[in-house]
Amino acid sequence: MADKLCFVILNYKQSEYVISNVKRILKIYPRSSIVIIDNNSSDGSLENITHEFMENTNVKIYGNEENTGYAKGNNLGVQKAKEAFNPEYVAIMNPDVELIDDELVPKILKAFENHPDLALCSGVMLNNKRKLDYTKIAWKVPDKLDDVILNIPFLGSRLSPIRYTEYSVQDNGLAFVDVIPGSFFVVRLKHFKSPNIFDDGTFLYCEERILGRIIKKRGLKTGLVMTNFYLHNHSY
Repeated sequence: MADKLCFVILNYKQSEYVISNVKRILKIYPRSSIVIIDNNSSDGSLENITHEFMENTNVKIYGNEENTGYAKGNNLGVQKAKEAFNPEYVAIMNPDVELIDDELVPKILKAFENHPDLALCSGVMLNNKRKLDYTKIAWKVPDKLDDVILNIPFLGSRLSPIRYTEYSVQDNGLAFVDVIPGSFFVVRLKHFKSPNIFDDGTFLYCEERILGRIIKKRGLKTGLVMTNFYLHNHSY
């Protein structure tokens, strides 16, 4: 895994979660490479994280000069991962995500091996109470009419035009979807000729739907491993 996958974690004032997260990754995948970008936190996050991992050569830590948001911050992380480790895949990971299932990442990488047109892949997201909300693990790329409906009070939540009512799951447990949450996923870098994965024109929110639309227009696929889970402590 060390020569294939690099984890990219973008931090903003959540150093305690980053440190815990990285320790967990290094425990279950000891030879992993990890890039941490601190988005100009003002609470000593960069110093805390650097002090914790300064002797680990597989962990690279960089401080951003300003808080550039989710898209630019993660794009910087991907660029630094390429420079430091030249991985085939990059895992985008929020600080408040926990890999509670040791088999999730190996199964994601296996899915990439089995499907050359797979550009993006993740597992099933659980909330901080370890509960599954099937409406939030994936959704359809919205068109203009969908957006109109979604922004009409009460109507959008009732009609839910972008919600999947069912998932078609293959024998290997993989389902193909349009959009997956940005909290955790793995991307195959060769499908992105640009140095950026995300649209730099965003700061926070909607990055996933833009990415999903791009992948769909290119005739590529986004996958969801339905048999394995990760935890997203979003409320924290």
